[in-house]
Amino acid sequence: MLITPLSLWGRRSVSINLVRQTVLVAALLSSSAANAHQVTRNLSYTSPGCWPADVTKLDIYTANGGITPGAPTILNIHGGGYTSGDKRDDGPLCGLLADRGFNVVSINYTLATPGVPSFPQPVRDAKAAIRWIRTEGVALGLSPTIVVIGTSAGSTIGVAAAFSEGHADFELLAPPLGGYRVDAVVGVSGRYDLVWDAMTNGTPQPLAAYLGGPITNETYSARFSNAAAISYVSPCTPPTKLIHGDLDPVVPFQHSLRLSGAMSGAGNFNILQILPGAGHGSGSLASSGFVADAIANAIPQLLANPVVGCNTSNPITSPANDRCTDASLLVPGSMVMGTTLGAIGTIVTPCGNGTDTRDVWYRFTPPLTRRYTFDSIRANPSFDTTIGVYSTCSPGAGLVACDQGSGGAWCAQVSAVMSAGQHYYIRVSGVNGAAGPFTLNAGAGVVPGGDVPANDMCDSAQQVSVGSTLSTTVNATGNGTSQCGINDYDDVWFQFVSPNAAVFRINTSGSPLLPDTTLVAFDACSSEPLACNDNAAFDQPYAQIDLPLQYGQSVLVRIAGEGGVQGRFSLNIEQLPRPDQGACCRQSMCDIRSADDCGTGVWYQLLACSLTPCVPPPPPGACCNGTTCTMADDAVSCVGAFLGAGMLCASPQNPIACCPANFNRSGGVTVQDIFDFLSAYFSSANAGDFNGTGACTVQDVFDFLSAYFTGCGA
Repeated sequence: MLITPLSLWGRRSVSINLVRQTVLVAALLSSSAANAHQVTRNLSYTSPGCWPADVTKLDIYTANGGITPGAPTILNIHGGGYTSGDKRDDGPLCGLLADRGFNVVSINYTLATPGVPSFPQPVRDAKAAIRWIRTEGVALGLSPTIVVIGTSAGSTIGVAAAFSEGHADFELLAPPLGGYRVDAVVGVSGRYDLVWDAMTNGTPQPLAAYLGGPITNETYSARFSNAAAISYVSPCTPPTKLIHGDLDPVVPFQHSLRLSGAMSGAGNFNILQILPGAGHGSGSLASSGFVADAIANAIPQLLANPVVGCNTSNPITSPANDRCTDASLLVPGSMVMGTTLGAIGTIVTPCGNGTDTRDVWYRFTPPLTRRYTFDSIRANPSFDTTIGVYSTCSPGAGLVACDQGSGGAWCAQVSAVMSAGQHYYIRVSGVNGAAGPFTLNAGAGVVPGGDVPANDMCDSAQQVSVGSTLSTTVNATGNGTSQCGINDYDDVWFQFVSPNAAVFRINTSGSPLLPDTTLVAFDACSSEPLACNDNAAFDQPYAQIDLPLQYGQSVLVRIAGEGGVQGRFSLNIEQLPRPDQGACCRQSMCDIRSADDCGTGVWYQLLACSLTPCVPPPPPGACCNGTTCTMADDAVSCVGAFLGAGMLCASPQNPIACCPANFNRSGGVTVQDIFDFLSAYFSSANAGDFNGTGACTVQDVFDFLSAYFTGCGA
């Protein structure tokens, strides 16, 4: 029977119920104390090639009575941007997982130091820890059933290690009984597609420290693919859960989206949890209790969906579309992720120089007679690809078109007129026998000979202004090449008139479908170039120039793809600040002004708008002073307890926001508040410290129950 506290206050039954609640809580507290965990610290594990050797230490978290027989072993890999961090940093999370019945092994691993990258040693260290669990750990009583978990950099390393079973460069010791294959994986806020990220957003400094340099440096570019979990997705990939905040400012949540999509495409069981409002270790991800629950609740489901039919001595199986007769369906306007890992190969193409032996196939049936374009411009930069279009599956016959990717663009692109209703076969292969993941794009089709861009010629240049303009070089007819480009003849033109006397930055950032561009500026169509750039900056995967312009000065901007590649791109123009200027944020709007002109806005000296995240101020929220509620702008201006931005003092769902017993601030005071409080209390969440003493104690339970049965007026 549901008892409303207000209706029974003062009756004897309330005292009896309170005693019963106290006895129940005391019993739960006693049970919790019995399940407290213990830690065995700094055991050594062997990892060949590690420097210095003393980093190969691990801690074991277990229940208070020691290792729980038969419980899955969790291998935890800490974060820290590849250059810092320690296994003890994840102590709260590992302890909570031990409290939930798991045995947890948390490791240190090799960190990058200034000028000395660490990859691939951290992945080798993680592999060595897997080996330790299945040898020395099993001898101690640990289960050989292994679940790899990691956060941030630890997730990047751990998921790559878990996915790459059979990679000889990572597994330097003989495999243990059971091999290096793990049973499940949980990744939190990790980078999984390093190639896409660096090509789209540039190389972040921590990743450059880990791998040795930016993706634009040929010495290190292959490492971006070799270190990425997405490179190793195959039918044998272990069941995985990915957790990511949608407001993560450090690691874009698209990493988890892309890896989940690749796994789904390979038929792998995976769970994707995108957390609204969470950042990189903030929001719900700031709570070790929340993360522990998310991991603990997923493990039974992951282990219930094991990989079957994989030979542990040969984990990379042939792709399902390894043969032309098994070609996967490809439709106009689609983008599919594929891999040539495990491909056996059947033929070579004339444009592949006789070396593109490992291939996969797609079947394409155009609904209309059109010119269709296919490209793999997001392919793994450690190997070039070729694309061949065939009208038949007969070996080596029926070739319609083919192209080998140019080394600078790491891509291949073909275009051909195709007849409606006829079957065509698209072959993607790696040059020089190389293999890896790729993304294949199929165009929607254009009328043959038509759809030439309106700004195909200099004298028909498109007018643009400050901001971003989406455009394309597809079907451009070409006007020669630039002095800084190679075969960049398929060009389009733009005209920009300066609205101020200032320096303007012009670039093609954010153009993944045309990543290798040239950008040239002219005074007039027949003049000498003012500036020319072809992605030459050290860590800048796009073309960029800075032009000092006078008020009203007109310039022509020419964009073309290197190596004859065509595609869509973004032309971006922004005004750079003078020494006395900077980005002025007023609400979510940004422009370049002096400090005086910015007025009441937020001013950032010398910063450009593209580098300044202008966000509107948060809305006011409920401020509680006792049971009195007023609206305040933020916690600083609140005299009392600030409930959060956007929280109202009263609403139909929350009529008494400042009632202490209304623990969940939803629906008034109900029995659900008791359940929610006890959940927070036993998970040691901050909210479980009801009386604000700084720790969760039995007194918090007594104080909450007293407040609950006292109740509050609406």
